[in-house]
Amino acid sequence: MAGGYFSRFFRTGRPTADGSANDARQLEKTVHATFADGAARRDEQLWLALYQRARAVCGPGSVGCTNAAAGVCRALALAGKPDKAVQVADEALRARKENFGRADTSVVVLAGLKLQAVTDLGDPQAELDTCADILPLYLESAGYTPPGDTPARPAHDSLVRLAGLIEHYLAVISRHGDAGCDRVREDLAAVAAAVTADCDPTDPATGIRLRHAVALFRDGEPSPARAAGELALVIDECGPGALAGTDDARAVAGMIRRLCETDSRTGRCTDEVTAVAGHVLDMVLAHHQPASSVALDIRLALLERQAATGHDDDGDAALAGWAEIDEELGQLRGAETGWMVFDDKAGPVVAAETIAALHCRVRLSIARVLASRHDFQAVLPWIAAADAEQGVLTGADRIRVSREIRDLLLSATDSRLVARGLRQADTVAAHTGRISDRWIFATALMSTRHYGRATQELQALLADDSRELDPRIRLAAESNLVVCLMNLGHTEQAVDGCYRLIDRMLADPDTAVDQQVTVRTNLAVCLSKLGRFTDAAGVLDALIAELRGHKATEPAAVIELRRLRANVDAATGNRPAAVYRLQDCLSDALALPGDAGAGLAATIRADLAGLTGPGAAD
Repeated sequence: MAGGYFSRFFRTGRPTADGSANDARQLEKTVHATFADGAARRDEQLWLALYQRARAVCGPGSVGCTNAAAGVCRALALAGKPDKAVQVADEALRARKENFGRADTSVVVLAGLKLQAVTDLGDPQAELDTCADILPLYLESAGYTPPGDTPARPAHDSLVRLAGLIEHYLAVISRHGDAGCDRVREDLAAVAAAVTADCDPTDPATGIRLRHAVALFRDGEPSPARAAGELALVIDECGPGALAGTDDARAVAGMIRRLCETDSRTGRCTDEVTAVAGHVLDMVLAHHQPASSVALDIRLALLERQAATGHDDDGDAALAGWAEIDEELGQLRGAETGWMVFDDKAGPVVAAETIAALHCRVRLSIARVLASRHDFQAVLPWIAAADAEQGVLTGADRIRVSREIRDLLLSATDSRLVARGLRQADTVAAHTGRISDRWIFATALMSTRHYGRATQELQALLADDSRELDPRIRLAAESNLVVCLMNLGHTEQAVDGCYRLIDRMLADPDTAVDQQVTVRTNLAVCLSKLGRFTDAAGVLDALIAELRGHKATEPAAVIELRRLRANVDAATGNRPAAVYRLQDCLSDALALPGDAGAGLAATIRADLAGLTGPGAAD
């Protein structure tokens, strides 16, 4: 990063009584040196000290202070602490608005880092809110002034950043937005059209990404085929040299990757996406090396999309392609330094961290396909190989790979892999302290019947006052805690927990029906264990009556409740009533399609056999 970048911004800061112009210049040099030093750039404590120094020398809200805050946010993100990064960004942006008002490049850079941190937190509503909050800053920085003012010609960098935000905003709306976002989507499309008109003809990538984003998310539901057609049209308009530049090629490669990911979620390979991805790859290879970062991004996206179809032939082809790329990456890694030339022509040298991240991406992709085929012996070496690369990774990249390994192991049906997944989940939760990671660990413990440890983790999560717990997670955590208490034999405590949850659910009309059913069913089971059969029967009778009139309820769920009700009759000695109920349940279970009906029927037959002997179930 050029020294002039910081010179321009730091010298606009106003030295306070604690600082001088000389202090500001010295701070400028320190910040520039910190950005240039790969290790120092990740030093959280160093950046926090620089941030406090910038506040003293340049004043809160100054451009110098804003840039220092951006450095802090980067360091915190690399350290895997996005929540702290958001706090620093909010404080600096608030001070900037109060003291200087107008948004400039420093504000936009910091706002972008905040959005990245919010995205890492995994809260869709917060991501939507952040996009809405920072869009005016991006527009103002790019020169799109309110009506009545004379707009300035937007600078290239401002347009690129604005295009990226619009693209991100449209994608978030598509994934998480509701009907109220339709107007926002229309407004974004209008802004995108205005920005495209202002794009420099020598910069095709910005216009391409905007037209692509609007086409992909125009109607709310993503349309990969439509977006692929628009992307092919725009690229052809720009001519064969459109992707000669590394930045342009990288931007379009990113679009292809997201397009392939969107197409993969549909579970099929759209012909239009295949065609445009192949066309773009050919254009990239005309100007860039096959092992360049741009070409590899497209090649990997195509393989991941191919594997997502679920067909064995596609999976075999993807496995072969990944193995080939993994070998290429190994050959490109420098034997002595661990560095590699990883861009087109004689381009920049990229640190070993980049190639390690790609090795992890390839190896975990192979492991996922093998796991889907239940070939667990073949899965382990690839997971171990990806895990070995983690030592090279730092901060957010290392945490991301750790989570991917955890999720892959926990989703397996092999007990050995799941046991490893529990250890991995424990490590991730301890390292990040994030609520989502702690929640995943506690849930995994409960699902693997480690009820004692799960109880400890859930109680600690619910008792943590250091951060606000999402109401949905709190409700689910308390419900899971009840299940753990039931299985540990603490039935009275479980009953008390059920009644507390039911009271809260009655006060909240937004509580999902399946959550209510789960809690009330658990209550009935606990009451039966305590010998309170009349109360248990009352809970089940009321629940069955309600669900029979609920269209969204699965028939199997109602049959299971009726089976539990029959067991209550059996426990009270009313065997004729229990047999009648179970035979009625068996008839309905046999009418259900698929394995669910067969499994439920087998359970009911076992109940009947226990009451009247083997012949009664026929």
